[in-house]
Amino acid sequence: MFLGDNILEYGGSNPYFKISWKIFWRHNFRVWVGDALSICNAKALTDICGSPITKNLGTYLSVPLIHGHIKKDAYKEILEKTQKRLAAWKSASLSFVGRCTLINFVTSAIPVYVTQSIKLPSEISKSLDKINRDYLWDNTVDKKKIHLVNWDTVCLPKFLGGKGIKKMKLMN
Repeated sequence: MFLGDNILEYGGSNPYFKISWKIFWRHNFRVWVGDALSICNAKALTDICGSPITKNLGTYLSVPLIHGHIKKDAYKEILEKTQKRLAAWKSASLSFVGRCTLINFVTSAIPVYVTQSIKLPSEISKSLDKINRDYLWDNTVDKKKIHLVNWDTVCLPKFLGGKGIKKMKLMN
């Protein structure tokens, strides 16, 4: 709000502000307006700053900036990033223990920052667990392998006989 106030107050009169706005801010700036601001005022704000009105604020440090209800489409980036990270390692060339270690240290670390600040929707948590399960059992679209151990058993701590893989729902 402070930046918006400065644009409205100094935007027309301060030449330094105009130059610094064009050089530093204009390309990365998007305007999101709530319901309290009229369409006329929103149009005036976009005319002054030269940036479009947006419905999607994007991400900051890989965390989606959300206003309103959380939608699962906002977390597609996390799912894609997890799949890409796992696809870089060929699961057929790793042992079962190697795949467990990779899931524990690599894929669990990707959504950790996001889960510290926002509660993931349950569908996203289930999708992340499915990605981990498919990688662990070397499942692909073409072939499905037999799951030798129940997923709940695999997710138990090591001292209880599991492999220590954390479920996303519990991490959140």
